[in-house]
Amino acid sequence: MASSWLLLVGMGKVHISAQVFINLGFLTGLTTAVLLTFLIREYQKYLVARLIMENRILQVHAASIEELGSQGEYNLAKRGGIAVTVSCFGILLHSRVIKFNIDRIKLKTVEIGREYIAFYYSNGKRSRRIKIIHGRIDENELQSMIGKLRYETGVVPVIIDD
Repeated sequence: MASSWLLLVGMGKVHISAQVFINLGFLTGLTTAVLLTFLIREYQKYLVARLIMENRILQVHAASIEELGSQGEYNLAKRGGIAVTVSCFGILLHSRVIKFNIDRIKLKTVEIGREYIAFYYSNGKRSRRIKIIHGRIDENELQSMIGKLRYETGVVPVIIDD
């Protein structure tokens, strides 16, 4: 095959200019840079997720998750048995990572009700809320979580009796 290619090139039937090779090289380099950027971002998410898992305070299966968006609208983000891991560094919702106290994102308030936990966090410009609706949590586990959140984040959870 290579000999036939050389024969065609030698006979002048195939003419590929240097500009085509330059363009292909540029396109390959650009594609590599974009893919490398995505790879680095995903690896950073993985590192934060690992940090959350290694320092977990609470792990529950949520019935549903509500989010308060930047415009003040509530939307049901997920429904069903979602594994939720909470730590002082953030929340891991199956494969989604919500960071706290990293990259200028601050945990502002934590509300704990009988069957939900709500986290209010902000990056200074935009505030968000995520409400995890779950089944009952053991009282000892709840008190341990409250103590760890208070100690590790400085945020004193508000207990809501509803």
